[in-house]
Amino acid sequence: MKWSQLISRIRDLLAESVRDRIDFGITRYGRSKDASRGWITIDKVEVLNLSTIEYNYEWYGRHREEGWDYGDGWKELNDANVFAAYH
Repeated sequence: MKWSQLISRIRDLLAESVRDRIDFGITRYGRSKDASRGWITIDKVEVLNLSTIEYNYEWYGRHREEGWDYGDGWKELNDANVFAAYH
């Protein structure tokens, strides 16, 4: 399904009073499967940011402080199937 078709279906579910005020976006950085971003805006102000890059930096940073190394963190993410929705 094309992005425009998906957005059209989502907009059809919204109340008419907010339909023109809410917008959705998604992008992928380069050819990476894990570097992507989605967002929602209301009145052109971003209210939700779904960035895999920012999530990864925060997650790895938090676990490095606890003494984990990069390999352990990556293995746990893969084992937890965190990125399944993006593939």
